[in-house]
Amino acid sequence: MYIHQYQGYTGYSHQPMPNQPYYRCPPPYAATYQSPVMQGQAYNAAMGSPSPVYTKADMTPKQAATPGSQLGTPYAAGPYTQTEPRNFAPRAHANPFVAPPQFMLQGAPTHDGTRRVATGSDDPFLSSPPNKDRDHGVVASSSRDMLPTVREADESPHEPLPAAPVAPEIRELRSPHLNKLTDGPYGLPTAEEALNPANFPFIESCAQYEPFAYGVVKIKNIPFTTKRQEIIAFFGRNSRILNDLHEPVHIIMERVTSKTLDAYVEFMTLQDAMKAVDRHNSTLSRGRLARLGDRPVEVELSSQSRLMRDLFPLASGVMWKNSEPEILAPIDGQPWTHFKGFITEEEMTMLVKHVEIPHRSPYSKDCPQRPFECMISTIKKLPWHMSDHITIRQRWAVYNVTCKLLQHIRETIRRPRTLGQESTINQQLQKRLLEAAMMCPGFSVTQKDNLAYMMDMPDSKQHDFNQPRFPELWTFEQAICPKPGFPLDLLEWYIAIIREETIRTVNRKPINERSKIETDARKVSSLYFGHLWYEIGYPKGADFDDMTLHKAAALELSAMERVLQRGLPKTK
Repeated sequence: MYIHQYQGYTGYSHQPMPNQPYYRCPPPYAATYQSPVMQGQAYNAAMGSPSPVYTKADMTPKQAATPGSQLGTPYAAGPYTQTEPRNFAPRAHANPFVAPPQFMLQGAPTHDGTRRVATGSDDPFLSSPPNKDRDHGVVASSSRDMLPTVREADESPHEPLPAAPVAPEIRELRSPHLNKLTDGPYGLPTAEEALNPANFPFIESCAQYEPFAYGVVKIKNIPFTTKRQEIIAFFGRNSRILNDLHEPVHIIMERVTSKTLDAYVEFMTLQDAMKAVDRHNSTLSRGRLARLGDRPVEVELSSQSRLMRDLFPLASGVMWKNSEPEILAPIDGQPWTHFKGFITEEEMTMLVKHVEIPHRSPYSKDCPQRPFECMISTIKKLPWHMSDHITIRQRWAVYNVTCKLLQHIRETIRRPRTLGQESTINQQLQKRLLEAAMMCPGFSVTQKDNLAYMMDMPDSKQHDFNQPRFPELWTFEQAICPKPGFPLDLLEWYIAIIREETIRTVNRKPINERSKIETDARKVSSLYFGHLWYEIGYPKGADFDDMTLHKAAALELSAMERVLQRGLPKTK
């Protein structure tokens, strides 16, 4: 087996076009048709020899007696052009063609059973000394340019072959993690080392979600037009409310009618929530009413279970234990109690309707920011870690509404307003919704990149949200993402190994099967991950839409594991 020494990054452009492979080399030139005569003349012109002539030795007696047959005329005017194709074989007695160089890729068998391979002086295409393959008894033309050979399933485990070490100047540019992984005589880790969780840089994106048992306080009887800042000011700056990045305020809105209900506020701990309620009760004991706007409100200690139940009221068949959902077993004869999802597509559609047609939604007309705040709470509190109960269709519904709401905010901000007019649809609301979407563990890498591109987020800012390089090329990675804290060059190294191994696997298939795969790849894949999409084998149509995020992550991680086990040595 040939072991390919990967020493650097690939030549991908920073601004690729969608659905196209991006290499530094130019595309192959289109072949143009030439007649045999034109081909012969072009070849002779390139080789520096005149066009061969038609001599008497080339003619049969019957052709020699034919009137009009002139000796010394070019082949293009000879009789062979009228009755049969040209013969370009060189004539010893005429002006012969210049012979091409002898490649001598294989010669006579040697004493050790291998075949002689041309050296650098014999083979014009050989750029480095040959590298002997112990398994197949042949010698590669270049150990640097030759890709590793895919081994068949029934072959025995191979041993790593000597390869050129990584150049010191390249090691200086690499991260210590990648240098440690590739430190060795062959520059490649074993498959076991590459799949070790300490080195493997991919993770199921939903696995990053961690439910916390924050303290919760509920405020009842709030005005319909209550703003988030008013609720935070109600508790005061000394209260230990969660940081704004975690979105501690959740104003419950009925998604169908857009009616504002109650508000929930999350505190650091349960003790902090209890202190806030005690301060409110002490104020009431002194005869002072707590008000929000011009309305007295009620404050009580609540829980994560009640918050989740009010945020997802249509989630049937679920028992909430704090922020952890427990899916109940279906009951025969009661289909309305079966679990069908935490949210419905109708709920998401109505959120957009309240924004696009506010005059038909009286509550939303008086409080236009409420649908956006409801969407932020939905993204933040949806139990993404229950990925085996969230389908790709449901994830798409949340993502699609997020895109539409961000577009509406952007258009509203750009719209000219009267001097002194204050709008609740502002830059701060746009930033809150965008950051909630970029931090969402359920959205894929490509979906986050689409949101960032739509809102003109620079690449440096995307890295703060754990986005990799070239996120637009993660087309078929629906449920995995880079593992936080891992260096980018380590991630690129793994992707390069996967790309080379999957392309090599397809190239070993029969030509008809390979042609079909390559044709499909030009339609659906950028080849940044090679033919990993073929290894994953996603279902199509409704089966894909109804597949859970956990199932999608399992397919992707299993495909990566198979590829790395094929492309890397088993033992050192």
